[in-house]
Amino acid sequence: MSDDTRPVFLYKLEAACGDVPGSELNSLGPCVLREHFDYLKRLYERGDIVLFGLTLNQDSPAISLCVFRANSEEAARCIMENDPFIAKGVVRGALFPFHIALQEHSPT
Repeated sequence: MSDDTRPVFLYKLEAACGDVPGSELNSLGPCVLREHFDYLKRLYERGDIVLFGLTLNQDSPAISLCVFRANSEEAARCIMENDPFIAKGVVRGALFPFHIALQEHSPT
């Protein structure tokens, strides 16, 4: 359980063209996938990301979710919009204020 009191947000990543997420990667190559992962890893190491994951289905509507902490909604929007997947138009993102009701915690 985190003692971080910053507000929590969620952003959902969905295919920009209504297609299966990832199909846009064919034209952009694996480089944008690496940039996306490295971006999220830096945020995680900085202590901003609570969790990040993606659905495992191979058909639509596959989605990814990022639950994270930011100082404000403006800062949260900036974090979301700077995700290389969103910044390069691979996916679109939708930002939501989020409340964690229950969370798995690590034993101490």
